[in-house]
Amino acid sequence: MFRHIRYKFIVILLITGLLPLIVGTAVYLTTSKQEMVVEAEHVLLQESSHVTFAIETIFLKAQTNILLTSENPAFARYFTDPRHRGEWREEQEKTLRRLQLFFPEAMSVTAFIDGTGQEITKVVIKQIATNEKLSSRIRELPFFVPGLSQPPGGIYQGDPYLNPETRLWVIPFVAPVYAGGHILGLIYFDLNLEYFSHKLKGNLSLN
Repeated sequence: MFRHIRYKFIVILLITGLLPLIVGTAVYLTTSKQEMVVEAEHVLLQESSHVTFAIETIFLKAQTNILLTSENPAFARYFTDPRHRGEWREEQEKTLRRLQLFFPEAMSVTAFIDGTGQEITKVVIKQIATNEKLSSRIRELPFFVPGLSQPPGGIYQGDPYLNPETRLWVIPFVAPVYAGGHILGLIYFDLNLEYFSHKLKGNLSLN
């Protein structure tokens, strides 16, 4: 009889003691797992927002600087003042080199191109390209036609492509040069995808 009562008492202890503990533990683990998932999603959302903001910031910086460069009179006057083309080319080269200083780790090529696809001036990794290094086949590159279709003050930011000169995957930025309502040429530069990859793997900062 007492053994029966003891068994019943043990069963009651299990029901009133261990079972709530087990249930509580299960609930805690489930809740903790859910909280961990929510926390992980929150962290990923924060990182995603930070990355998005950082990339948009550098794109805005690139667009602003190429637009300002295209408004430098040295580029339009190369065509409208042919007697002083040598002087205008020197000023173009200085301007393109300064442009690269804004993105010293990301920008490998900056160039001024006429409406036929002939490079007029070019800087490759801070070095001024000689006439022999100037290409006449830029019209074959994917950014050329969309660049020519831009209105005054317009900017074309293209999809990544493999730059045939540097053999790097890049994002092209192009701004038209106008004079008297007519497009005369294009300012072009690219940003290396490797730069973005390196920064994102580091500390998610593109500054």
